Formats: sequence, structure tokens, C-alpha cells
Amino acid sequence: MLAIRIADGDRLDLETTDQLFGAYTNGLQMSKDQPQHCFRKTWAHEPIRAWTVECDRIGGALAGKDAVLFIGPYEYCGAIRVAPDAGLRAAASLLNFDGDTLRLGTFDASSGLYVDKYEEHSEWFVEFVVWGDWAIEIAPIMAS
Repeated sequence: MLAIRIADGDRLDLETTDQLFGAYTNGLQMSKDQPQHCFRKTWAHEPIRAWTVECDRIGGALAGKDAVLFIGPYEYCGAIRVAPDAGLRAAASLLNFDGDTLRLGTFDASSGLYVDKYEEHSEWFVEFVVWGDWAIEIAPIMAS
């Protein structure tokens, strides 16, 4: 799915995963109260290319950064350290694996994003939310 090798040191234990996910959730909630620190955009799920191109662009803007990826049953196997661009390049396959949500965040919980696949009125959509410092970097890219 990620098309990268995950080293043992990139796998996070369950305790660390829980702590980081709690910080991620708190950071997201605090950013939602500050519109300049939270940016969202929604697309129809099909055609997939419309939103995966955006994931690639946003991943390019975050290249070189370090993040934690929460995907699948991370509550059982832990999260992993990954470059955000690698996670976003694999967004479509990761959403198919997880079923609904891909989450990436910084280790200090100052920034993050999620890609959420959901159904509404028998139609499927993908919502992309970027928060914290990443929102300031990404908003101009997503707005264009």
C-alpha cells in the first residue's frame, strides 16, 4: 500500500500511539476553533483522480517533513512514522484498506491532516482537513 519499507524503528508501540493520537485529537479540536488554522475541502469520491491529484500536490508541499500515520487497526498494532508525501501518495489504497479515514500528524501535535471517505444520501465523498501550521502552508495550494 505505502510502497515503502517500514523499518522496525518506524513502528510505534501502543502506548506511544495512544498518547500521540490523543495529542492529535486535541490539536485538531483546538485548530477548529481558529479558522486560519484549519482548512477543509470535499470532493465526490469518483472520479478518484480529482482528489488523489490534490493529495499528491499537498504531499509535495509537505515533502521532507516527518509525521505519524494512523491507519487501519492502529489501536491494535500501533501507528507508524512516515513521510507525509508517502502517506498521501497511497491515500486511495489506504482508505480502501482502512475503510474510511487516513490520519497524519506531527509528533509535537502542532499540525495534522485527515482524509475521510464517507457516504451521504447514497453518494460517496472524500473530505480533506488540514489543521495547525500545515493548514497555513496548504490552504493556498488547495484553494488554487
